[in-house]
Amino acid sequence: RYSRSPFLKSNAPGARGKEAYMPDLHDTGKQMLSPTQWSWLEDQLEEKANVRIIVSSIQVLSDAHGFECWRMIPTERERLTKLIRDKAMPNSATVLISGDRHVGGIYETEEGLIEITASSWTHTIPFGAYNDCNSVQSCDEADAIRLGDLVRSNNFGSVDIDWESRALTIALRMADGTAAYRYHETGDQKTDAGTVLQKHSYSIP
Repeated sequence: RYSRSPFLKSNAPGARGKEAYMPDLHDTGKQMLSPTQWSWLEDQLEEKANVRIIVSSIQVLSDAHGFECWRMIPTERERLTKLIRDKAMPNSATVLISGDRHVGGIYETEEGLIEITASSWTHTIPFGAYNDCNSVQSCDEADAIRLGDLVRSNNFGSVDIDWESRALTIALRMADGTAAYRYHETGDQKTDAGTVLQKHSYSIP
């Protein structure tokens, strides 16, 4: 974040896909990471690994919204995804983890690059927060690479690795327990927090 160039402000604030920012297609000198950060990442991807988990504070893959995301600096996103395709994906299960959307989602490109966006733990955006939309169809941005609807209940993400079966499972899980499940009649604490809301599994090479 501290090496990131300023994003280009939207010329139509609030419009779908341009809510706050829009991709800067002309200034190719902008950076998301510093040269030192790029060098470090490249060195890490040279290391042998069966599973790679790459964390970004903002979304990497989505093209469907105008909030903070890697899409806003296209040259940097292409550099990142090419680096992952060339160095990580050929020999490891690679997952991107991101947040800062206040909704959750799981994404997968045609090339098999996977991203799980988990947020928010406490303040997920409900239907109708900023306009009069009241359903998945009217509120969720259309996104060809998202696997399922956006998760609009408070959530957290998990990555489970089963080395015996060579499987990696990513999931969005309920952060809050619902009142009906919170306690037994005996008073013992019980909660359904952690219940899986969405999940997808992948093979580990």
